Amino acid sequence: MHRTLGDSCSQTAAFLVLRVDGAVQEEPDRYPWPVGEDSERLAVAQDEIADLLDDLRVETVAVLLPERDPRYKWVYETAAARASMETLIRLAAVRAKIPVEVLHREAVRSRLKLLGKLEKHLDRLVSPVGTYWRPGRGEAALAALAAERA
Repeated sequence: MHRTLGDSCSQTAAFLVLRVDGAVQEEPDRYPWPVGEDSERLAVAQDEIADLLDDLRVETVAVLLPERDPRYKWVYETAAARASMETLIRLAAVRAKIPVEVLHREAVRSRLKLLGKLEKHLDRLVSPVGTYWRPGRGEAALAALAAERA
């Protein structure tokens, strides 16, 4: 039984999808930032994400990077929060000896033979399961599917 965790982060939460033998599970749906001082919550989040990976018996993690429009400049606060969450998920996976693949959206499109924005293809490739499907978990499901097709 193969277990892949797909992740698509925002500045407020990680949207998560667990695929078990190709089927999207209803849980987990998202991991919000813990409440607390910015630096202190990093340690809390790392411990909680490590526990989540262990509890779910995850074998592969797929972290989806953000869509980039060269005409748009990100505000540091938005980028920093998202990058921190992605880094914590990657770090927890590495410490648990779970392979991690960081996927540019172009790689997901290539592996799944898609054109255009990923969100346009959700209904055709994955069935919605649970909450936080748009935005977030649907794209995380596509990242997990692409990682499984590596």
